[in-house]
Amino acid sequence: MATATGLLASMLSGMIGHELVFRNWEGKMIVQKAPGKRKTRPTRAMAVQNNKFKQGMVYGVRMNQDTDMKELYYRKRAPRQNVCSRALQDYLTAPEVTDINVSQYSGKPGDTIEIRAHDDFHVAYVQVDIWSAGGVLVERGDAVVQPSGLVWTYTAKAANPNLAGTKVTAYAMDIPNNEGTLSVTIDKAPETEKPVASEKSIPPTSVETGESQQRVAFGGQGHQSCMPAAYSRKMAADSNCAWCDIGREMQDLVFTGRTELAALN
Repeated sequence: MATATGLLASMLSGMIGHELVFRNWEGKMIVQKAPGKRKTRPTRAMAVQNNKFKQGMVYGVRMNQDTDMKELYYRKRAPRQNVCSRALQDYLTAPEVTDINVSQYSGKPGDTIEIRAHDDFHVAYVQVDIWSAGGVLVERGDAVVQPSGLVWTYTAKAANPNLAGTKVTAYAMDIPNNEGTLSVTIDKAPETEKPVASEKSIPPTSVETGESQQRVAFGGQGHQSCMPAAYSRKMAADSNCAWCDIGREMQDLVFTGRTELAALN
């Protein structure tokens, strides 16, 4: 490839003798060897790609004629690239969905799903499908792009109580309507934390007396906080309990006095 400038460069354009190709690029003349004819028949994949390339050229010409789109593609062009070739590149390049975050989705309306998608030019919109484990479409809708332009958020609208086996599929579309998809399957529902028993939930301890069985709440502090309704002959002495500091003989006297007083009444 060779380049030249000047009057001659502005006058020459096209192919000469199937040997050389002249074209102008930003005031410069570029000379290249003419492409040769293919000697073998194209494969099916090559034919499909050639057809897509032709459609992309039509798309590039149309974008070059659109004032707004021409400006956008012009800003995103690479060195030695014009608006048509930049639009062609966008037409041939599909967007890609790189991640679907379902950690905040528990099957309830209002839960959110985050999608990361990117394109060589611009992601036009992202659509989300939620399928049940049985293959039934639970809901479908568009995600909302975040200020960063890299993350899209979808807010669930329908209830999905059977979360295990749910499949979430995200579709990213660009301006030429190329599509990129990604799916994730939720293996199981998130585990809920088990409530921790508090001290107040500890059942009271039963203490048997000579007359009846009475409940004495210890409150997790040993005998120091116990307030027995009646003294018991069977109560064991405990040096940590103010009530148990009374000697066993004193307890017997108190118990006997209460019994005699009850008999007089």
